[in-house]
Amino acid sequence: MHDPCSESRMSLSEIEALALKAARGAGLSWGMAEEAGYATRWLAEQGIDGPALLLIRLDQLSTVTGAAAPPQINGRRWSPTGPAALCPLVTGVALNDFAMLPEGPVQGSVRVGPVATPALLLPFVAMIAARSDAGFRVVWDGCVAIVSKAGLCRISASAAMMADATEVVRISPCPPPASRLRSLASFATTAAALRALDIYASRTYVPASEHSRRGAGAADIDQS
Repeated sequence: MHDPCSESRMSLSEIEALALKAARGAGLSWGMAEEAGYATRWLAEQGIDGPALLLIRLDQLSTVTGAAAPPQINGRRWSPTGPAALCPLVTGVALNDFAMLPEGPVQGSVRVGPVATPALLLPFVAMIAARSDAGFRVVWDGCVAIVSKAGLCRISASAAMMADATEVVRISPCPPPASRLRSLASFATTAAALRALDIYASRTYVPASEHSRRGAGAADIDQS
């Protein structure tokens, strides 16, 4: 478990590994858990609290029926199929799959949502930017972000990124800026968030059995 101080700093690889395990422990498939790990790491690299955002989303997935349903695509309008808001992880993967198609963001502005924790869409928009060598303007109530293949290039009202909110998001192509805001090698998030992610991750651990306990320790190491 992590140090119970107010903040804990982790490398990006540590953040990604913990996020993957936590997402898997929350019931996501291995593929979606890997996407969650990527998204959490990308956000942390830009200086955004990806672990805290992922925790919000995992808590939502455990309490909201239909929270991981895929989007319904009707032209350039992406909307939920039921009463629950779109999952940013599932929707982000779908946006990447449809990126170059007529319904996708490379071909023009798309309206997506409402989406829960919309900041978690940004890493997937960055993947699309890398594939298309384009920039994208991502807008929801209280926030405007510009993303290119370099990363997060501009942002306004960054506090809105961390809101536990459900918003309609508009994603539009734009000229890619020349540089990104920042690129971090590690990130400090709250110890409380890391403890909560650890709890999700612990669900992936195999319980100890009598057989595994008998095989533990140095007694079985080959001494030859």
